[in-house]
Formats: sequence, structure tokens, C-alpha cells
Amino acid sequence: MGKKTDVLDPLGLASSVAFAYVILFVALMLVFDKIITRDGVVLPAILIFLVVSIVKYIFFKRDNNVPQWLVVGSFLISTITAIGMTVIF
Repeated sequence: MGKKTDVLDPLGLASSVAFAYVILFVALMLVFDKIITRDGVVLPAILIFLVVSIVKYIFFKRDNNVPQWLVVGSFLISTITAIGMTVIF
């Protein structure tokens, strides 16, 4: 038997954070009854993905040992961005 993988062939940290942003942003926009636009969803998600990927690549070359502070910090960035974009839009 081969290595067990997910549909997206294990989902990385940057992808997880970008998906978390999209889910939080859409949920907050629905709660506050605001209009959901592509600019509010896609552009910040791509920016978050790139920032987390670059930080992970520069400081941690190995994929198997990502420190906990990077994981928590990434999700905090995602949450703060979702709240901020909800307020802006």
C-alpha cells in the first residue's frame, strides 16, 4: 500500500490558512448581511497564501517540522484579515 494522502495531496499550511480566511470572511459577511465580492475573497486569500509560503520557505526549509508559533500566527493573521475585510467592505 502507498502513502495515505488527502484529496489535495496533503494540504499545506499556507493553503489551510487561505481556506480558513475564505470560510471566516464568507461567514462574517453573511452574518452582517453584506455583499460578498471576489475582490474581498480572492485577493486577500492569495496574499495570505503568499506571505505564509514565503515565511515558511525562508525560515523553515524542511516541510515536516513547522513550529507551533508559525501555525498559530498564520491563523491569527487569517482571522484578523477576515475581520478587517468585513469591516472595510
